[in-house]
Amino acid sequence: MGTRTEKNFVQTNALDVVMTVPKKPERNVVDDRFGDKFPIDQSGLAPKYVFKKNFGEVPVYIKTRRDEMEKAKQEYQAYVSDYFRRGAMREMDDNERQTIIDGLKKQWEDVHHEYQTLSVIIDTIPKRQHKERLEHQMQLLEKDIDLLEKHQVIYIAD
Repeated sequence: MGTRTEKNFVQTNALDVVMTVPKKPERNVVDDRFGDKFPIDQSGLAPKYVFKKNFGEVPVYIKTRRDEMEKAKQEYQAYVSDYFRRGAMREMDDNERQTIIDGLKKQWEDVHHEYQTLSVIIDTIPKRQHKERLEHQMQLLEKDIDLLEKHQVIYIAD
């Protein structure tokens, strides 16, 4: 029938079991009461990047960009101070700026009043052109008002 061997299978199997490395369990997180589980490593719950050697350092490209912006700002300040010394440029004071804003708002109100007095029915080409011209003027005035209100420091070239 079969051949007889001198190998002790029981002892060999016992040694194999003792010498094997135990299987690592999967790192999972149970999501809800139904037992749905998903791997913890891809979920973002396990700290992954904290253990990197350069964690928390500012990247090189951001440092160079910051240095470039600082250099450009200094060059601009030098340019402006040079013009101030020559007297070719001056800074607009708040009273002058507010006066200009008030004047622009008054102009916008006048144009808006004229726009409101237009007839409801725009049936001719000249009426339509007049309406479009008034709308364009109001848009330009609004843009100028926003520009002056947004910037507190305005330089004027003489």
